[in-house]
Amino acid sequence: MATTAAGRQNFVAGLFVLAGVALAVATLVIIQQLTLSPRVPYQIEFTVEEGVGGLATGSDVQVGGLSRGKVAAVTPRYEDAASGGSGTGRRMSGVVVSVEIDESIEIFSDATVLRMSPLLGTTGFLNFTSLGGGPGASRLAAGGTLDARPSPGM
Repeated sequence: MATTAAGRQNFVAGLFVLAGVALAVATLVIIQQLTLSPRVPYQIEFTVEEGVGGLATGSDVQVGGLSRGKVAAVTPRYEDAASGGSGTGRRMSGVVVSVEIDESIEIFSDATVLRMSPLLGTTGFLNFTSLGGGPGASRLAAGGTLDARPSPGM
C-alpha cells in the first residue's frame, strides 16, 4: 500500500513539473511574438573622431527614449589612402552602424540620431531625438544611410 501511495505522489509531482515547463515555454513563445515585430534596416555613419564607444551588436536603439530596435552590426569604413592623403593601402575613414528599427517608425533624411553612453557602465545605445520630416526631407528607404550627430557631453 505504501508503494502505491509513493508512486501516485511521484506521478503527481511529475505532472506538476511538466505543467511548469509547458507554462515556461508558452510564456517565452508569447514574449518573442510580442517583441519580434517586423524591422527595417538602416545604416548610421559615424566619423572616426566621434567613434562608437560602447556600441556593439545587440545594443539598444531608442526613439525618444523608448526601445524600438537593435544594432545589427558595427563595421569600420575604409577608403584608399592614396585618394585621401599620403601612403598606400587603406585607411579607416569612419564607422558604419547597421540598425534594425520597428517598421512602424518613419525615418526621414534629416533625422537626428545620437550615440549615448550611460554614466555608469560601458554599454552605449543610439537615440533618435528627431525622426526628421522637415521641409525638403524625404523618407529614408530601407537600407538608407544617416550621418550621426556628435553626442552631447556630460
